[in-house]
Amino acid sequence: PPVEMRHVMDHSAGYHAVVALMAALHQRRRTGEGQYIDLAARDVASAMIGDALLMASLGEDPVRPGNDDPRMAPHGVYATANTDRWLTIAVRNDREWRALVGIIGTPGAADDPRFASAGARRRNSCSLDQLITEWLQHLDAEATAQQLQATGVCAHPSWNMQEIADDPHLRQRGALTEVHDPSYPGRLAVGTPARFSRTRDVGIRRETPELGQDEDYVFGELLGIGARQRADLEQREVIM
Repeated sequence: PPVEMRHVMDHSAGYHAVVALMAALHQRRRTGEGQYIDLAARDVASAMIGDALLMASLGEDPVRPGNDDPRMAPHGVYATANTDRWLTIAVRNDREWRALVGIIGTPGAADDPRFASAGARRRNSCSLDQLITEWLQHLDAEATAQQLQATGVCAHPSWNMQEIADDPHLRQRGALTEVHDPSYPGRLAVGTPARFSRTRDVGIRRETPELGQDEDYVFGELLGIGARQRADLEQREVIM
């Protein structure tokens, strides 16, 4: 059946256009010659599904992978004792698998030939998912995630928006930042994803200004308009 491409194409086309623009500017600085850039959103969409196009060229029919991974197993999102909390687990190699088995504690799982290698685990992923689902049905997602992370196994519980907003890691990274707003103490803004070695003060630092809040700064400091000239412009409704 059709597989939805879960991505915003407008943004993707813009990202590719920026990269193309930087490449053209770099070329101009090197050679002194400019050039025209032709970029279509449909071409960007095709470039982003290159793996599926390659499979089609080999005569293979792509299928919906769900939460599966072509190399890792187990790799999925599993229900826990918390009715609204699921746990994501991704095992990348045999060492992590042995660590997971040690926590699960199921007798014989470590020596089970169905799970002896990554390839075997992939082929028996249904049995593997059932094993993990049964193990997690009485466990807390957050506590289990911390236990798995301590052994090097990739795991994280599903979070709601408030938990993401309260995440100390995102706060420390500056991905979320508090802005000064007397009306809404502790108001958050999305930070700038890029970090610069020299330019530190980047991103939103204050609340959205009220209508006309910054007129004195704009007209006075930026444009250098004096009080008398500004009053004249306002009287003639050149500025409001």
